[in-house]
Amino acid sequence: MKIAKSEYVLMIAAVLLLIIIGFAVPRFYTAKSPVSDQTARPAVQPPKIIGQATVTFDFGKKNQRAFTGDIFDNGTVLAALDYAAQAGNLSYKLDEQGKLAAVGDFKNGASGRWHIYLNGTELTKPLSGVEIKSGDEISAKYESR
Repeated sequence: MKIAKSEYVLMIAAVLLLIIIGFAVPRFYTAKSPVSDQTARPAVQPPKIIGQATVTFDFGKKNQRAFTGDIFDNGTVLAALDYAAQAGNLSYKLDEQGKLAAVGDFKNGASGRWHIYLNGTELTKPLSGVEIKSGDEISAKYESR
């Protein structure tokens, strides 16, 4: 079997093309990470801890769970409830107005409702709109009707 000169040239060209592609492809697809480039984006500063607050979940009949933890600049009642619920392995839900509707099996209904107090004063605003400060006491109370 004799290989024609044109077939020989074609095979050499194909081998050379594969070698060139083998070297070129990694160069084109080696992306530089924007994180390693200091000019790409400024470093994100961690939130500043401004103190501590206490969150108490009061389920009634002397059944309470209290949590004390760090709070951050621009922290809200909702953020504090979220951290406390995570720490206590509690689930909660908000209603359409952003108010507490349920904690675990205790849901707003005919038998009772959740009320949120900040330093003894009942909150009427959505929890995400109320900022907290160091030393605040947040009480989530399930109160019978």
